[in-house]
Amino acid sequence: LIAVGELVSGVISDRGTRALRAFAESTAPLAGAAADGRMVVLADGSSRIEVADSAALRSATFTFETWLRRDAVRAFDTIAAKSDSGLTSGWGLYFDGDGRLNFFVGQYYNAASSVSVDWPADKPWTHVAASHDGAALRLFIDGVLAGETAYSGGFAAAEGPLLIGSYAPGAGQLRGALDEVRFWSRALPAAAPAARPGRALRGDGDVVGKRLQSERLADIGAQRDDELGRA
Repeated sequence: LIAVGELVSGVISDRGTRALRAFAESTAPLAGAAADGRMVVLADGSSRIEVADSAALRSATFTFETWLRRDAVRAFDTIAAKSDSGLTSGWGLYFDGDGRLNFFVGQYYNAASSVSVDWPADKPWTHVAASHDGAALRLFIDGVLAGETAYSGGFAAAEGPLLIGSYAPGAGQLRGALDEVRFWSRALPAAAPAARPGRALRGDGDVVGKRLQSERLADIGAQRDDELGRA
């Protein structure tokens, strides 16, 4: 279990040999120093990353983003969730039985507070960003707005950790790889995800977000809006 702001390495599901096997040289299409980093490989159907609950992770507005290599197509495979075991509070980002990517707040089955988009076929890596600003839910695929649902009804924040790679222990286990994973405790402007694919963020500026990486899961200074796209 990782606390937001805790500097760690080699943490995934446990801190033993499984963690060491879960890290590999990244193959994500990143430029510059980020291209020399590592990715998290979720291949055994039981690994996940847990980030301990905190006020920042219960923000009513937020953005979650990551590079994803999807190695299997299965219903309810989950990229990330800050919810309960029934996906009826908080939020989640998962694949449905038709292979579509779904982002919800509140209850996963409530169409009024969710958005769903097609997942690119035959593409090894895809950048995805999910954002809620209190007025709409948005999904960005490779920096392009792919789906949007107007929703201002709010949602009940979920207690418990932020899970990356599943929505509950033993449930919704993602098979694939993740790189450059980030959670922001605010909704990023629409222009920010467009500048993200292929670039890594640097940690200068005001501290307004949280960065979760395979090499370093720690509190960082999130860039000002005009700096978000810099490599």
